[in-house]
Amino acid sequence: QSEYPMHIINWGTVKFQVTGKDTTPPEIGTVQVTGDNVLQVKVCDGSKVRHVKATLTDEKDPKKTVSVALLDDGSNGDRAINDLVFSQKIPSQVFGIFRVAIETEDGSGNKAAFEPEERFVLH
Repeated sequence: QSEYPMHIINWGTVKFQVTGKDTTPPEIGTVQVTGDNVLQVKVCDGSKVRHVKATLTDEKDPKKTVSVALLDDGSNGDRAINDLVFSQKIPSQVFGIFRVAIETEDGSGNKAAFEPEERFVLH
């Protein structure tokens, strides 16, 4: 018996087995371009995200496209390793207003695609 405001706290570990097949695709969250031309996409999944790809299409010239692999390894504009924000510095010769289409796949082969309504300025 403890006196108020003291409480009895029990610590322990709970273990359980999860079975079945993962059929849930990755969830694509925020998409943004920073002032230094880095495209950032937040991707969440219960397993490892295998890859994230962005295709940028020029608003004025739809034949002008740029495709880049987004990384979460702290390189090429990615600011932090394994923070689930996949990034890539867009080449400086890309200039204009772009639509962005995101494709991603997790370790189980589940795929997701997303194209935000927002347009992004690259310079």
